[in-house]
Amino acid sequence: MFVRPRSYITFWFLDFCYTATVIVEETNVQSLLPAACLLQLSEIQDVCCEFLKRQLDPSNVLGIRAFADTHACRDLLRVADKFTQHNFTEVSGFCCGMRIG
Repeated sequence: MFVRPRSYITFWFLDFCYTATVIVEETNVQSLLPAACLLQLSEIQDVCCEFLKRQLDPSNVLGIRAFADTHACRDLLRVADKFTQHNFTEVSGFCCGMRIG
């Protein structure tokens, strides 16, 4: 049986409703977080934001910050801002995902 990628999100949410567990990883966090925000599933939002906090790196912090701002994840936004401030030299060396200098 062929399952379309979007239906995986439905599966994850149904599974969460029955098991109260969700697996967040790089391959699904960008789909899970917006859907969790839309459905007001704060538990999944929190797990996604915690996952993204652990992924912060000078090469991706600005993208994660923009993603957090788009989805009103205030704590993730605050953490990304602090990360940027503390690692400004490294972060400023990246532009559009490319290392400069």
